[in-house]
Amino acid sequence: MSNQSKSDFASFCLENGIDPQKTPEAVEKRLKRLMGKNRYEKYLDTTDHVHAGLLPIKHTYECMNSLEEANCLISHQAEIFVNVSFAVYLKIKDRLIPGLQVGDLGCYTGIFVKWLASKYEDSRFLGFDLSKKHINFSKQSNSLPNLNFTVWDYSKTGSYLAQPCDILLSVFGIDFDPASSDNWSLDSSNLRDCPAYIEKCKEAYGYFNSWKEAIKPEGILVAVLRIPSVNHLISCVDAASKAGWKFDLNSSMRVTSDEESFPLMVFHVSGSEENSFSQESLLDWWEYNYPSSSKSVDEIQYIKKWNMMKDKTVIKESTKTYPDGHTMICLIGKSGEIAFSYSRATTGFTRLKIVPADQLESLQFIRA
Repeated sequence: MSNQSKSDFASFCLENGIDPQKTPEAVEKRLKRLMGKNRYEKYLDTTDHVHAGLLPIKHTYECMNSLEEANCLISHQAEIFVNVSFAVYLKIKDRLIPGLQVGDLGCYTGIFVKWLASKYEDSRFLGFDLSKKHINFSKQSNSLPNLNFTVWDYSKTGSYLAQPCDILLSVFGIDFDPASSDNWSLDSSNLRDCPAYIEKCKEAYGYFNSWKEAIKPEGILVAVLRIPSVNHLISCVDAASKAGWKFDLNSSMRVTSDEESFPLMVFHVSGSEENSFSQESLLDWWEYNYPSSSKSVDEIQYIKKWNMMKDKTVIKESTKTYPDGHTMICLIGKSGEIAFSYSRATTGFTRLKIVPADQLESLQFIRA
């Protein structure tokens, strides 16, 4: 059933112009033909700015002026789109009983929610997007009586007008600001103690607080977000908790596609704001759900080992500030029968080397 359904969804995507078999060169060639020289060059300039972290990715999506162009653009990440969307489907399929209402947050061209609506005719589906242009894309060729699309700026509260949903889905529905701070805490024992944590919390809270208006009291949210680090994870989970959502550690998981990994996060509605998790539990979740080869996981293991060390005595210390504004602190010292060299930077870079105490003199500062 699962494999057949995934194949069915992939075929549905292909029928609508999302082709996982197209090479990046073929996708770009088709986009250039569809857009024309001038618009295509503007699209390339915009994409360069997005890749450089100067603009949110939504600006690339806004370059598309037709449904055909938009679906062609998705072909660049067709495999990721299919695999991630299907992973979300597997999380909700047992809940899709007749009479439910399901909302897709950030639907873009609406392919995923159209497929769901075509399979579950006795349920109601809504596709939401912040962009009127994208909603117009979604409405094209939609003849399904149980599916509607509407513009909704779900980054702000007070604008939701539809009936509340039983299930909310979000496949990359938060467009995190790439220009926001990523100067994380130098204190491994308290990763929440930094301006970046506060800023990321505030950004995510706007979404989670608004999404709360669109869900029934017993509803569930399944969201796949572009969260690159455990630091960002902590801020998002805390923001959701403050907005009245309960993060489901056991149901949440990692989704891997095309050598990229994303957290698939499950939230339940909660009437309480006391839903926060300890730093240790979120470190454990990230470590368990990401590959052992991941640099991020290595950093978590260093952080956990460092936090467990007792009675640390620092003998040498070095602090360096780099031209980009990031800071690194390097420490050499002893803890009981061992000696350590520990480094932590505001980029999240963390390294720890441990040797027997009598080899203390052999240790050097670890640099990124």
